[in-house]
Amino acid sequence: MFPSNVLVYVLHVDESKYQSRKSHIQQTMRLHNIPFKWMLKGDIKDIDNHILSQFFSPAFTTSSTAVASCCYKHYLVWQAFLHSDYQYCLVFEDDVFLAPDFVKKFMLSIEELERKALRKVSIQYSNAANQYTAKSKIRPHQHLYANHGCRATDAYLITKETAELRCNYIEKYKFTHPADWQTNIMDNNMSIQFLWFEPTIVEQGTQAGKFPSIIQKNKYPLWVVKIKWQIKKFFRQRK
Repeated sequence: MFPSNVLVYVLHVDESKYQSRKSHIQQTMRLHNIPFKWMLKGDIKDIDNHILSQFFSPAFTTSSTAVASCCYKHYLVWQAFLHSDYQYCLVFEDDVFLAPDFVKKFMLSIEELERKALRKVSIQYSNAANQYTAKSKIRPHQHLYANHGCRATDAYLITKETAELRCNYIEKYKFTHPADWQTNIMDNNMSIQFLWFEPTIVEQGTQAGKFPSIIQKNKYPLWVVKIKWQIKKFFRQRK
């Protein structure tokens, strides 16, 4: 069974044109028996001048509202987690595809994390941007590998300590970059440890050509994106 001390949130834009993503997540979570909550607050329509001035640097007032919405949804998840009784929070964006053995491998990551006794940490589960730990560093029976940054914000786990530090940082300094870049900046500044899970057990659908991107306009048809992704994946996994 899925561990009872883990709160799971899925970030989703609650609009009719994204029903395919919603159906995909519902089917995925049901298949893996993962209890989860939607983060539906913070849609583009909710990003008004008050929220922009409170949580975003002036540069974001002229940036994409979709980018701001994604950032704000992550912040709202961190806040909700802080006010819960859960020990960990697993966060997904709504375009993720999980490996068939996701839950089994996920539980191994929790066990390994608890053995390491790390509290200021974020575990990255996906192969976003086709980033992998070098094969020369992989060790038997080890799944978590320290890295200098996050792969993306599509599939990650955080502790209460990490959530509190991130919320405090945003409330003081505001969002200055998209969610993944922001995470790199603030987590490194606060000595929050990034751990990459290997082998990866999540794939980001927009990068893999399975969904069109909400934030970025696709430069190529999805079938081209898919082929380019698979070619890059083939070579990078072998380094």
